[in-house]
Amino acid sequence: MTVSFILKTSPLLLIVLFHDVSASWKVTSHPIECPNGTVYTFTAKNDSSVIHFIFAADEHVRPPALIVVHSPFPNSAVYVNCTNYSRNTTFRDSVTVTAGFASYGFLLYQLCDYSDVDDIVRVPDDPDCHRYFGSNLNWKNVFFGNEDSTKWSAIFSGTKLNDSHDTFIDDRSILLKFSVHEIDTDKPSPESYFQVAAGLQVEVTISLDRLTTHLPRTRFAPVLFLFSNQSMEDDDDFVQQSALTDGPLGQTKTVYLILNERVKTGLVEPETPPAFIHFSPASRTHASSVQPATDLREVTLGSRIPIRHKGSAHKFSRSLVYAYYGDRFNQIHEAKHKNCVGVREQFINLGTRGDGGYVASNYSSWSFVLGLGSPPAAHSESHVGAALTYTGLFAGTLAASVGLGVYYRRRRQNAQSHIQRFEPMVLPVSAAQTPTAGLVEPFQMRKVRLPFNARGPGASSTEPLLAAQPPSYDSISAEANA
Repeated sequence: MTVSFILKTSPLLLIVLFHDVSASWKVTSHPIECPNGTVYTFTAKNDSSVIHFIFAADEHVRPPALIVVHSPFPNSAVYVNCTNYSRNTTFRDSVTVTAGFASYGFLLYQLCDYSDVDDIVRVPDDPDCHRYFGSNLNWKNVFFGNEDSTKWSAIFSGTKLNDSHDTFIDDRSILLKFSVHEIDTDKPSPESYFQVAAGLQVEVTISLDRLTTHLPRTRFAPVLFLFSNQSMEDDDDFVQQSALTDGPLGQTKTVYLILNERVKTGLVEPETPPAFIHFSPASRTHASSVQPATDLREVTLGSRIPIRHKGSAHKFSRSLVYAYYGDRFNQIHEAKHKNCVGVREQFINLGTRGDGGYVASNYSSWSFVLGLGSPPAAHSESHVGAALTYTGLFAGTLAASVGLGVYYRRRRQNAQSHIQRFEPMVLPVSAAQTPTAGLVEPFQMRKVRLPFNARGPGASSTEPLLAAQPPSYDSISAEANA
């Protein structure tokens, strides 16, 4: 059934219609070259929507970042003020998108090396990470364009800077790859566990190729800044969902992060299209062909925390996120910061117990999908994507009307049996159990209500997730340091 609702904005009267209809997408590439760097863009268009995929990483602008911007206007475009983009004093707000409607993205903050002496494959809650910061590496674009007739890719390589202690074996590097498709991808490869919707989503792959290690039983944990244009309070978080998926590692829990929904405040800006990240539960230890029985490793989510802005801001102040969002990306941690971009720092655990750590292969590659739409239910045969279409009407003195709209496919026919909101149950846990739950900020486990114990997976509830007001970021930090 078509659902419509009206947003009373003056002079714009917006009517949003939801349909389960596919759309044809056309992808184009456009590098915007400036004297001190290049902003790379893929733009996906159908009859009524435009999706911009914007990324940049070089010796001046780093760490690497991706911003996905949706617009219902066919003439929407990305612009860069090269004069401002090339100067530190005017860098912020130098990248703009005309008629941008919603935006989401991530930043590769660092690769945290830690010594996993106990072989638990979990980055410590407060790790002492000093190596392989994204801002410490010399990034350059090594490929940009058509990888095949329907797939567009951009690949960036991060290597040693002259003043950095981060080194590589045999001149290898960190590779960051972005791929956008014009048609929905076929069945997923053994290690990916996901499909990519045409036009709406981008596949991101992070490869660690022969990084040097100095600690016994070293592992590397990618650390990402995940964000949405909508603000987020310090005691809130993105909603996390999980689904059981059959694959080469057995029945594995795959995790989805809903970027337009919060644990405490719920759905934010309902008129904007939904967005999510699908984290693959498997990584690979070889760059070429993979034998699932021997070359795949587990991937779980580590802690997810607010950004400690004062201590880390200088490490990403010259990243694309500030060129686009400006001071709105500041995480000021005041009681109210409605105008700030909602950001969380996410740690990723790569590896399986007993695999020998990173040095066993000197290679690790892992992928995830970020884009518009809603998470698919497990075992669904349909594709995530369909299309977004907006139909709008201008009111006031103008007599003209302009069509806007949203189309996207929700694929939740098996949701109640396979997918559920992340609401951890308060049950005894064996000490021998592998910590793969991917818990986030500590208040989510401590403050859950006991009635969740009586509920089955996927059951609905009107009970709030939190029994009491969660503690502030400052109180969490004070408790951790006690």
